[in-house]
Amino acid sequence: MKKKVFLFLSLFSAAASLSAQGIANGYYRFKNCVTERYLTVIDNRASFNTTSTEPDLYALRTYADFDGKVVSDPGSIIYVEHESGGYDLHAQGVSTYGMVQQYVQARESKDYEGAYQAYASKSGVTYYICDPDEGVDEGPVTTNWRPNSHWYVLPVTTEGDNYFGIRPTCEHDGKYYQPFYASFPFSFASEGMKAYYVTKYGNDMAVLEEIKEDVIPGGMPVIIECSTPDPTTNRLNLLTSGGSKPSDNILKGTYFMCDISEAHWNVVDNDATIRMVGVTESGELGLITVDPSEAQYVPANTSYLKVAADAETELRFVDEEEFTSGISEVTVDAPTDVKQGVYTLTGVKVADGDKLPADLPSGVYIVGGKKVVVR
Repeated sequence: MKKKVFLFLSLFSAAASLSAQGIANGYYRFKNCVTERYLTVIDNRASFNTTSTEPDLYALRTYADFDGKVVSDPGSIIYVEHESGGYDLHAQGVSTYGMVQQYVQARESKDYEGAYQAYASKSGVTYYICDPDEGVDEGPVTTNWRPNSHWYVLPVTTEGDNYFGIRPTCEHDGKYYQPFYASFPFSFASEGMKAYYVTKYGNDMAVLEEIKEDVIPGGMPVIIECSTPDPTTNRLNLLTSGGSKPSDNILKGTYFMCDISEAHWNVVDNDATIRMVGVTESGELGLITVDPSEAQYVPANTSYLKVAADAETELRFVDEEEFTSGISEVTVDAPTDVKQGVYTLTGVKVADGDKLPADLPSGVYIVGGKKVVVR
């Protein structure tokens, strides 16, 4: 039984394998030669049917919509690392050798130039990874549908058509934002892009900190800012190392949102403790509560914040200075009898009129019924 499970896990990774003919280490996408769909990792769970002896490959799925989905999906990016025994393959936290202590093999296709057939052999039986369903936009992979067992291996670059680009899902004040979580480190290839993380939250605020380093480390949940909504102008350089994770990042991330079956149930529930990037009711960028009817689970490959049960439903982004001052949004009803003068928060009058004396110490004061910060 263990040998069969190991065989399946090998096949799971072999679906993204390359030929052992000297392909350089690097990032690639895999496009089926017949269906023209792209291979994507949607789960890291596996099982093996002992009755049919067929591996369950539903952790792998193919998609035809490159511009609408694949271009911005980290699950479509496979890093290939050459080893003496074959290849170790990496995608969104999944590693061939790390899972099964076994390297992957492949052979060049005789039917399609520049293509390869991914396979695994055990006890004299060879399984080819195939994409059988033609004429549809997406579908699961299987084994040994030999006509559809050929895959183009496409290097991912910052130029050309096979690039990785951010597709923002949130717009605010002329900028575009995307919560993002990928296993690969990266830098920005396009202009006008920044990365942020969250250091703390309290009251109705969350502190947003910009990452100043050029390289964003892999496995770090972040929020990416773009100047346009178009992935082709929001390109990333995919790197193999670099960057350091700040110890005060409280964002979490999930690689997967897979609910296709009980065996592949891999989700983060969007419950009352989840906050996602969005625009608050007052029109500020922040972390908001998303109705489960709109998003039952946290989307794959994204960052989010998990908060205490009694946390505010909306957390607007602020800097450290504003957070420390303790000022949150203040709504002041139209007063009928506003006291004249300058007062402390405890009600002590410190000055007449509606102007702040120059010698007031730092703190929060009430002037004309409104809170004012003196720094």
